[in-house]
Amino acid sequence: MNFPHLSVLRRGVIVSSAVLAVAVPVVASGAAGASGPLAGISPARGAATSAAAAQHKHAEIFTDENGNTVEMIDPGQSSYIPDVAAASDGDVAKARQILAGVQEFCRTHSVKHIKAHWSPGGMGGGMHMKAMQPMKGMSGMHMAGMRMKGMQMDHTHWFNPNRLTGIHPKHPVAALIYKGVLDGVMFNGDPVLPPLGSIPRAHVHHMPGMVMHTEMVHVYCTGNLKHAYTPNRQLGAMVPTQDLRNTIRPAVMDLKPWQLKEVRRMVRHMCGDRLKPVTPTGSPNAPGPDPVLQAMRTEIRRSLMILRQGQLQQVWQKMQSYPSVH
Repeated sequence: MNFPHLSVLRRGVIVSSAVLAVAVPVVASGAAGASGPLAGISPARGAATSAAAAQHKHAEIFTDENGNTVEMIDPGQSSYIPDVAAASDGDVAKARQILAGVQEFCRTHSVKHIKAHWSPGGMGGGMHMKAMQPMKGMSGMHMAGMRMKGMQMDHTHWFNPNRLTGIHPKHPVAALIYKGVLDGVMFNGDPVLPPLGSIPRAHVHHMPGMVMHTEMVHVYCTGNLKHAYTPNRQLGAMVPTQDLRNTIRPAVMDLKPWQLKEVRRMVRHMCGDRLKPVTPTGSPNAPGPDPVLQAMRTEIRRSLMILRQGQLQQVWQKMQSYPSVH
């Protein structure tokens, strides 16, 4: 067999760090409803099942030979947020030094350049699949990305052709690109990472039949250490965006009719064809909200899930310029 990109076991750069399937369920405590995995189970049995799941999850966190805390769980399922305030001065200094290099990388690399020269890897959209760099398999079959009929799969990881392992902030193993934006980078070890300190938590992906693993850590392009080092992008790089959405959404009710028209015109321009117009329904004489105004509010709120962080900031600044918005 010919593996031009080295071994999956040894380097790890072939394997996407965000989309491999992990058989580690995250069970929310106190979850209600009858549609989850515990539906139809008696309270006593459900409690026992939850306890077993919690014990299993706990067993998936271990300390490596360099003293790093490592999580054997998919980053999207991780709830870890670094306790920066409790970290030592040395750990904070190390984390800031790494982050400064990552920020410099994000400032000096464009998505267009990375996609032209780096190798695509992970695929988004919640796809739990192995994602490999181009390689020739046993039968000579060439795998240069994947296409599945009726499915849109966007690569989230673009792998550095120089294939360095370890912590090299300006030369990461992979760039993390989500929705066309360079959001961060990935480092990995060979198979373990050098000492990271108490702030980053490395992760590995459990793959059935594999004894060895390669440690990986994500660092996102944000100035906040807590957000930069969480494995879960939704808890990290996405936090400012989520905060803006949660701030703008209720404030839409404070907009007067003419202000709604201005803001809607603004978000339509930013979103383009991605934002579908909302048609008013119902009679304007019927009790309740005016259908026309309600349609404009709905359209603006839908745009919040499309707009990027910088665009959301522009929308919020526009809304704050109105005296009616508090």
